[in-house]
Amino acid sequence: PEAIKHGETGLLVNPGRADELSDAIVRLYEDPALRETLAKNGRDFVIANFDEREASKIAIDAYKEALAVRR
Repeated sequence: PEAIKHGETGLLVNPGRADELSDAIVRLYEDPALRETLAKNGRDFVIANFDEREASKIAIDAYKEALAVRR
């Protein structure tokens, strides 16, 4: 959560809100400049604030959490 800042390093949606998720996906699909900006900002933030091991752990934990929610 500390790596994602809405509109700056990513887009956040509320849990269980499929409408918000679909809106965010469409927004990213339709706006390549926003995709590039969020990706660059996110990468820069992680490099500046986390070492490689910490960044990897955050990503793995996020995937595990996402997979657990789907079950």
